[in-house]
Amino acid sequence: MLFFLNVNHTISGSVTARMADCAGTKSCEHTEDGYVHCIEHKFTHHDPLDYMQAIAPEVEKCGFRFIDSTTFKDPNAVNFVVPNKRVAHPGIERKWWVTIKVSGYNVTRSNETNPEVLCLYDLGGPLP
Repeated sequence: MLFFLNVNHTISGSVTARMADCAGTKSCEHTEDGYVHCIEHKFTHHDPLDYMQAIAPEVEKCGFRFIDSTTFKDPNAVNFVVPNKRVAHPGIERKWWVTIKVSGYNVTRSNETNPEVLCLYDLGGPLP
């Protein structure tokens, strides 16, 4: 998991990737006694960290900076609120294979989504 903050520390967020582009094959052979013996071979092309690192520059373009995961454990270091609101765009999961969460959508004004959060949403691309 990667953690980030906006420049004035009012929005915190995280990027997680629990998925990987796993693939698999199945090989079967007939044994002499008439049975079929099959073995499944599974492999992963990318580590989840690869996906998180791929989207990181795009998150930074939205006005965020990544922080060390130990930083938010120190209450005196930064104003880090645990992100619990998913940036809900299906294209983010489909295109980037990650989940992005933020601490709030309307942090500056109660009736307006912050531009940084809208920028994260736009990372998903156009809706079908």
